[in-house]
Amino acid sequence: MVIIGSRNSVKIKSAEEAFHLAFGKHFLVQGLNVGSGDENKLPFGDVDTYTKAFLQASNGKTAFPEADFWLGIAEGWEKMNGETIVFAWVVVLDGKGKSGRAKTASIFAPFDGEIFSSSALDDEVKSGKAFTHPLQEGNGDLGMMTNGIVSRKDVYKQAIFLGLIPFLQKKK
Repeated sequence: MVIIGSRNSVKIKSAEEAFHLAFGKHFLVQGLNVGSGDENKLPFGDVDTYTKAFLQASNGKTAFPEADFWLGIAEGWEKMNGETIVFAWVVVLDGKGKSGRAKTASIFAPFDGEIFSSSALDDEVKSGKAFTHPLQEGNGDLGMMTNGIVSRKDVYKQAIFLGLIPFLQKKK
């Protein structure tokens, strides 16, 4: 069983597919709303985003210690030369103290007025409101921007799989 620190259907489906791909068997993936700090604030930068993902996994482990794995996925953002970059961190824990970590692909968010509004995103994040952009569900804006070729689920699935690499390595 895998506990994921979110009830988001895209994250749950991504985890199901990544764990199946990694281990060749199906896992029951259960989403839990576990606290990971300020739930109403989108983390800024790698450290805050990674920390939120780690807390989701760790708090899931505390809430449901009977599972085999615990997973956290946290979206974040940062600024570079005045442009906004969006990404997520993935943290996987097991009951033996092993952990795996990976970051999704990062994209410069295209602020052309149709997909995002830079000032609206900045205002939402700075105000401490929950990040409620359409990236949160379904194929999201990533699916829209890539004409359905790359979805949010695809990006999460890849990062989860990469986070599972330490669990795939056998000691020699």
